[in-house]
Amino acid sequence: MEVDENDAKKSKKSDRWDWESKGASGFVVWVKERFATVPKHSGYDTSGLERAVSYLEKLDSEISKAMRLDLEEELDANKVEEIRAKIEDGIDKLHERLNKIKKTKKNKRKSASSENETLVKEAQKITGVQGTYVTVPLIISAIARICINGTVSAGHDLSQTYKDQVEKYKLSDREKAEVRWLLLDMGYALRGDRGFMPEEEVYESSSNNYDYSANYRG
Repeated sequence: MEVDENDAKKSKKSDRWDWESKGASGFVVWVKERFATVPKHSGYDTSGLERAVSYLEKLDSEISKAMRLDLEEELDANKVEEIRAKIEDGIDKLHERLNKIKKTKKNKRKSASSENETLVKEAQKITGVQGTYVTVPLIISAIARICINGTVSAGHDLSQTYKDQVEKYKLSDREKAEVRWLLLDMGYALRGDRGFMPEEEVYESSSNNYDYSANYRG
């Protein structure tokens, strides 16, 4: 019984692609019917798109077989070519969509991989100490990267971006210092005396500065 069911399924499957039994008069109708029953897909799944491409390529291949066997010119070549042009156009559009979806998925994977990288930065080398690392909170790292990316990629002023982020996230003095020193370690120092916050006013003539020496002008 099982063998009979399998044979029946195979026969039914083969009948769908049996264009020879349709004769010359029924071939174009058969092609149109097959073209109208392309496997469905969402337009976003690569598997469904690939199946549809394979289906249309097989249909195109069957047309080639039929035309090569039609030595008596029983088939209407113009009608066949008309439907074939639609098939080829469908294949091209499916390939275009498939490539776009694959590219989008690839970019998403790269983005996710970048976001998941360990947020550990090797600090500046200290004489006599090897393998020194600095671990910082995620928000501090994120703010530092925003400041650097804004400066490098968009040409924004580093100090202004820093101030905007400080205000946005309402950073404490300790958190401000963490961001500032992380920027310095990453090669992007904020202007000003490091003993003060960037928003604090520093008097060059003061003897209470840290990085700056008192600068007396006559």
